[in-house]
Amino acid sequence: MGAKILLKMKIALLPLFFLILVSYAFGENPVGFPNPGASKDLIEKFPYQKRTEQQNNNIASTSSSQGFSDLSIERIYLRGCSIHVNIVNKGSGGVSPKDYKGGKLLMTLQWQTPMAAGLSPYSFPLTQVDPNAVLSRPNTWIDFNTKVKPKHQDLIVRVWFENLKDDKGKGKKDVNIKLSIPVNCLENRETANSKDNVNMVGRVDLSHSTSSRINPDNVLSTSERDQNINRKFEI
Repeated sequence: MGAKILLKMKIALLPLFFLILVSYAFGENPVGFPNPGASKDLIEKFPYQKRTEQQNNNIASTSSSQGFSDLSIERIYLRGCSIHVNIVNKGSGGVSPKDYKGGKLLMTLQWQTPMAAGLSPYSFPLTQVDPNAVLSRPNTWIDFNTKVKPKHQDLIVRVWFENLKDDKGKGKKDVNIKLSIPVNCLENRETANSKDNVNMVGRVDLSHSTSSRINPDNVLSTSERDQNINRKFEI
């Protein structure tokens, strides 16, 4: 009885063995196992299979090519006497960790007065511009407060990105605008500077000044001064 059951099991397993042999004969993996280089979805169904380094690289390149960030400088304006910058991610992907680590937002303020002219440079790491990694998601935007308060009324402000390796697209990467600073912002700064100057003058110690020392013995009386003057005009 047991021999008959064993014989039936062998007969039932023969088609499966035959199918496996045919698969190996044609250079394919056994049925039910993914081929090397199979899609990510198929490999994920078999977590017990070890991926080769090349397979991992293929998966990484495929996932990264699905979307890139496209940062765009949309607005530069003054708010509370400080310069703000609006940045939009118009890409189908987010900012990569590499760009967060090495990317920068640069800014220069060019000014000119009747007496002088100058250029003030500023540099902000992308981690400071977007500390919460909002731009790591597509179709997002942030408002960055540079905390720079201009000292001159008429400026040419330039803002641009640097060291964005994984960013692609037609976003505004380099923007120049003319910015006029309200008088009240300049008045506040001039008032603060004036107070600082007054305080500095008030702290000057005149106790050691030789001009402040007066020796009463060296002071001439009125009659003595008149006599000295008369002697000068004597012939």
